[in-house]
Amino acid sequence: VFAPELTQYLGEKDYQKCMDTELTNLLSCGDYVQVGIKGTGFQVIPRPTVTVYAGSTATWLAKKMPKGGVAGGFLPRFVVITEGRPKKSVPWVKYDTGKMAYRGAQEAGARWKEWLYSTREEYNGLHGEFVPLLEAQDLYRNFYINRFNKFHTTVEAYANRSRDMALRFAMVCAVSRGKPYIDLPDMEFALKLVDVIAESLQTAIVPILEDEASKQAWVAA
Repeated sequence: VFAPELTQYLGEKDYQKCMDTELTNLLSCGDYVQVGIKGTGFQVIPRPTVTVYAGSTATWLAKKMPKGGVAGGFLPRFVVITEGRPKKSVPWVKYDTGKMAYRGAQEAGARWKEWLYSTREEYNGLHGEFVPLLEAQDLYRNFYINRFNKFHTTVEAYANRSRDMALRFAMVCAVSRGKPYIDLPDMEFALKLVDVIAESLQTAIVPILEDEASKQAWVAA
């Protein structure tokens, strides 16, 4: 589903009020979800999955987030990355990159898709635990105990849920390397990515939340 704005899903209109709850439930990756309209019956969808890729400004993200979205479970189910200024500007990717480089990028994209489909087939139907090796266990254990130190207090809910996010990152990294277990490099990559997210939240969310809190405190006083 292509939408020009996030406001088509997240907003204060009547039909949007439960959208954040429904997305949160889907992003929880439960065994099943029950859907339907009252009076027409319900249908059960097994192993539901949803992927959301969205872009926004820091101001909108912080101010228009659904009520309780930051303190609750909505935002912590998303990977938040802020984009800085690119080191190199390329107005026309096709024309300004150069024929060889552009062709190389196309070939790399084709290889990526081929690998993605083959990996999906390889792991399709696979059940069981992705066992973390001892060094990976130790690294994650230290992260788990100290993870709240990485995040600002205004996004504690995100810090709390980062424990699950880190494990998912490590598992995806392991799969991308063709392994059915998590080793130290997988966990190191995952935790570095969590650090990037913590920095992004510090840039995009925290200043606006602190400003709003200051305004509310001033009004209350």
